[in-house]
Amino acid sequence: MLGLKVDFKQNGGTMMVLDRAEGIQSSELNHVQLGMIRSSRIPHFLKLHMKEVDYKVTLEYDITGKKMLSQALKSERMTLTEYFGLLLQIVT
Repeated sequence: MLGLKVDFKQNGGTMMVLDRAEGIQSSELNHVQLGMIRSSRIPHFLKLHMKEVDYKVTLEYDITGKKMLSQALKSERMTLTEYFGLLLQIVT
């Protein structure tokens, strides 16, 4: 799914919204996979909300209380061990 745009909205929390200019058609998505992602609790995995209106879908991730990696790295100093641990997590 190429050409997705990212938007952020605040309404009682912060949501990251994925969408396309022409909309994501419901037929483009695998509903079994979406159901599995929404129903299972995977550690460190953002909670997914799917909204569908007129067969056009938006994917919303709840990022309330999360920091962007670039902001976290600017505000907190990391030790070399923490840096390599973070790098290992990104790679895996």
